[in-house]
Amino acid sequence: MKKIINQFIFIILIACFQICFAQDSSKAVLVDKIGPSFGCCDFSARLDNWFGSVSNTPNSIGYAVIRGHKNNLLQRISLKEMIYGQLRFRFIEEPEKEKFVVVEGELTEDLSIELWIVSKKSKTPFETNTKWDYSLPLNKNLLYYDSSNDGGTCPDIDRVKVIAELLQVNQNLRANVVFYENKMNGFRKRKVEFLKEMNVVSQDQLRFYRSTQKYEGHFEVWLVPKKK
Repeated sequence: MKKIINQFIFIILIACFQICFAQDSSKAVLVDKIGPSFGCCDFSARLDNWFGSVSNTPNSIGYAVIRGHKNNLLQRISLKEMIYGQLRFRFIEEPEKEKFVVVEGELTEDLSIELWIVSKKSKTPFETNTKWDYSLPLNKNLLYYDSSNDGGTCPDIDRVKVIAELLQVNQNLRANVVFYENKMNGFRKRKVEFLKEMNVVSQDQLRFYRSTQKYEGHFEVWLVPKKK
């Protein structure tokens, strides 16, 4: 009799747990908030924890909401692309990646990322259709990317995609691309490959240079205001 009672209690507890879980999964749950500083190892680990939580929650979508000051556009874009880079690294199958959405959040004083789990049937407690203004007013040359600084633990970023997006919006800017190649043939080959990836950008917004001052194979991209 005691065994039967214990089994009955166990069944009741399981049922209660399932009911509570179902109730919680119907809501929007803030899993984590990162910022204003972002260390690569910590950032990657917390993204992975969020990925796992979303993947293990049926009928849910993971939202990463990025907010920040109007003057830190490049930082916000980098964080957005880091999340996509970590998704590409962790998930091969497209249906799995579709469970995650990166939201360009509203402007705030501090840079931050909120990681959410939201039921597909629920309304998000934040706007999901906001878009950032990619206008980038520059009055001097800006070193946007140096490949020699890569190789750390930060998630990979599709830099060429970001550069193309910035140039399309900012017609007053051009990109000076410096390839570090000892041989002219290597330089020409990389220029052709880069132009193929940047086919959505007008060629008058691109300038290419060859240098041998750094390790061969690296490259830099400078964003430069066009002369009036």
